[in-house]
Amino acid sequence: MKPLPSTGAGAAMLALCLAACASSDNRSVDPNSTPMLAAPKEMSAAELESQPAAPDPPASDPSSVADANSSPAPATPSTEAEVVDTAGAASSSPASPSSTSRPSDQTVTWPQGVDATPEDIANYGIGSVAGRKIPLSDLVAKWIWREPARVRAILDDIVLSRIIVFEAAAMQIELPDGAIKASVDARLKRLDAEANAAGSPSLEAYIQEALGMAPDVFMKYAQEEAAIDLLAPRCVRSWLLSSDHREIRAITVKTKAEVDQVQARLAQGESFASVATELSIDPSKEDGGRLPPVVRGSDLVLTRTAFAAEVGEVSGPIKDRDGLLFVLVEAAPTPLEGLWPDIGDEVEASLEARDIEDPEFWQWKAQMLGRYDVNMDPFLDLVK
Repeated sequence: MKPLPSTGAGAAMLALCLAACASSDNRSVDPNSTPMLAAPKEMSAAELESQPAAPDPPASDPSSVADANSSPAPATPSTEAEVVDTAGAASSSPASPSSTSRPSDQTVTWPQGVDATPEDIANYGIGSVAGRKIPLSDLVAKWIWREPARVRAILDDIVLSRIIVFEAAAMQIELPDGAIKASVDARLKRLDAEANAAGSPSLEAYIQEALGMAPDVFMKYAQEEAAIDLLAPRCVRSWLLSSDHREIRAITVKTKAEVDQVQARLAQGESFASVATELSIDPSKEDGGRLPPVVRGSDLVLTRTAFAAEVGEVSGPIKDRDGLLFVLVEAAPTPLEGLWPDIGDEVEASLEARDIEDPEFWQWKAQMLGRYDVNMDPFLDLVK
């Protein structure tokens, strides 16, 4: 499975937010606050006989900020704040870090707002033709008209990047020493190869010509993006391991005959994993039906089933949108307690063993969009 999708940039206020919200008092996490819903009903033989085959699920639009089943696309940041390496180093370039105090030791002043109305901002001139001003609202309107999905994806990315900053600060997450520098160096190495292939006289010239950015500006953005991309998987996995969750396997089939096969082979003592590998129609069959852990609180059939069963118990067949579902609860781990100094080693070991998987990210995102007040109306006001 691919690693956590990059949230791109969005660490625009990283230095400010890390210090301003470093206390765990800034959030309230209660993984058991959502009442457990009733388990889905297992289907009888008569119901299975009359059950039509489930249609393939429709494709979904993964780009909306409010859609929990989406992955953010990279975006371009805008910031006046210096990137803070949460291992304790801040750098103006990846090659020459300078020491600085921990975020919690910093004195932070939040940026002052501008004294301008939405109309002033919408009418802000970004250029002119024949002396006639081109307002910012024209650019935004044209962008939304031409690339609505891309606009939503970038807004989604910006929102999630801010959330990552707040969550990382609240958890007091610290990155490994030199992690940001190593990430930026790897990016520069790839760009240098591109510059050589393009016949550019230098990497700096290539960045200026191909990317349209001054090298120092590029370096600042590259560090911010690296910081967010390193913090994101640690935020997601910390949340998962600190939440009430279940480790599960599943078998998905379509027909009554396939249900009978699954039940017969399980009754004979065959392992759930081997039956899943041979009979399940879900891609998880390649890993013996293993699915990413599910966290209490979702109304999904899979989650409700997992939290209604005991460890080692097989539930099913249960009607799901993809077909008929059998679920095995393999474990109900005890949630971790504490902040990064207490749980960081376990989180790092977990990430070393397995990357963040898409369903894990979607569950985290749904929780975060419910936890934080997100308002993008000012952006839409630009084109009213």
